[in-house]
Amino acid sequence: MPQIKTIARHILFLIGIKKIRYMHQHFACSTKIFGLSIKEKIIFFSNFNILLTAGMPILSCLESIKTETHVFKIKYLCYLLLKEIQEGHSLSHAIKKIPYSSFSSIEISLIHLAEISGNLDQSLHFIQKR
Repeated sequence: MPQIKTIARHILFLIGIKKIRYMHQHFACSTKIFGLSIKEKIIFFSNFNILLTAGMPILSCLESIKTETHVFKIKYLCYLLLKEIQEGHSLSHAIKKIPYSSFSSIEISLIHLAEISGNLDQSLHFIQKR
């Protein structure tokens, strides 16, 4: 009897994996384009922090990251941020508008406070390490 329960658990586990794969393939396509993984966010914040610390303006930093990276989602993120900032919006406002909650409310708040205080490079460093 215990063997039957174990087999039943394995079958349910396999069915669950198939359902997750199906849902991911058919319903999560849009998040593949917009949603950033943790690794991609670390890459973005790390590069952004390095360039800001070196004294580059925000627009130049984003343009440089967009040009140099090979990760499509980071390129597209930089494109969206550049577009919003060039229209006169702040970085925190531009990040808020990124689809599919790529950034947490804490990250957005830290960036907003950093813009006000003038410590954007330090906040990006903190977010990157978090």
